[in-house]
Amino acid sequence: MNTANVATAFAGVSVKGGSNGDSITLSAQSSGNGRFTVDAGAGADTITTSTTAATLTLGEGSDTVDATLTVAGSAFATAPVFTTITDFQASDKIIIFNPSSAVTATKTFVTGATSLVDALGLALSNVGGGVAAYFVYGGDTYVVAEDSTNGLSANDVIVKLTGITSDLSWTNSGNASGLVGIA
Repeated sequence: MNTANVATAFAGVSVKGGSNGDSITLSAQSSGNGRFTVDAGAGADTITTSTTAATLTLGEGSDTVDATLTVAGSAFATAPVFTTITDFQASDKIIIFNPSSAVTATKTFVTGATSLVDALGLALSNVGGGVAAYFVYGGDTYVVAEDSTNGLSANDVIVKLTGITSDLSWTNSGNASGLVGIA
């Protein structure tokens, strides 16, 4: 399923997958302030996000989410755009980098953060440009891929893993780097 032909007065779109492995591609919208909501259903699904915020329920199966296009955006300093995954599992994979070389992820701490934007800024200032980090804030884990600019900026990728507070496992595979499940 590809959402490329959704009307430009975008107020939000819900996508529901089936019981087999689905391929869902969310396309960027030119106007409106909506977000995508996806219920992928069972099966080994592949979801590609866009520059628009999305909430994903992956369901059963070993799912892959390519979140490389969902960047914080021009309002990153007050309301960054990010992908939320409501049911991340050990068999799931999130791709947040397409680097030419291997990238590592660092667990960082955001003690003293008073808002999500503050926590994101603290996490990214601890790791440097071109690196990934993850941290727990408000009972959820956030995974962030830093662009070449140190600190929170418009081209950083942010993924929220609802209810996850344990360590994560990182892998480099070909030209894609990302999370594979929970350690």
